[in-house]
Amino acid sequence: MARMDLVNALRSAAAEMHSRGAATLLDIKYDDRKKLAVFLATAANQIEQGNRDAEPELRRIFAPSSVWDDADGSCELGNKIHRMLSTEPA
Repeated sequence: MARMDLVNALRSAAAEMHSRGAATLLDIKYDDRKKLAVFLATAANQIEQGNRDAEPELRRIFAPSSVWDDADGSCELGNKIHRMLSTEPA
C-alpha cells in the first residue's frame, strides 16, 4: 500500500462525508456523517505521520456493507480504500 495514496483517499472520503451533510447513521461510534468525516481526516493525518493505529477501525468502516455504505459513501472510493487496506497486513 502506498501510504500517501491511502492518505489522499481518506481525505477525499472525509471531504465527501462532510459535503453530503447531516444524516443519521446506524453505527454506534459514528452516528452521523460529521463524526465519520472527523475520524477519517484524523486517521489520514495519523497515517501520514506513520501511525497505523487507525487501520483496524478503517478496515471495519470500509468493509463491504458496513459504515461507509450506510453513510451513502461513493462505492468507487469505498472499494478503492477497502482494497488498499486489504493489501496491508493488520
